Amino acid sequence: CAVGSSGCKANVDFVLDKCGLNPWFGVKISGDMVAHCKPDPEIYEIACDAIGADPGLSFAVEDSPNGIRSAAAANLRVIMVPDLVMPNLELRELTVTVQSDLFGVQKFLEKFGDL
Repeated sequence: CAVGSSGCKANVDFVLDKCGLNPWFGVKISGDMVAHCKPDPEIYEIACDAIGADPGLSFAVEDSPNGIRSAAAANLRVIMVPDLVMPNLELRELTVTVQSDLFGVQKFLEKFGDL
């Protein structure tokens, strides 16, 4: 698994540490590691390359419109978990599902077997 965040590396590391999520992510790509930030697909392309993932077979979990646009442009299957912005028609067309929380994401992904 990889994280692709527009935030700076120090902030990404801090948040993942505080949430106890660091062990889940072998690769962390931050906004200060790319030439073009979201909605450009670069951050997701680099993340997929780093973990050897086929974007068309991979999922991105996103909450922001620019993150959704970025992941979709990189050809990932996008799962939206709304935070501040609720999904509109454009965002719904770019996603495979909208889930209210990460438990919903987990249940959705369980349908795909041992990921």
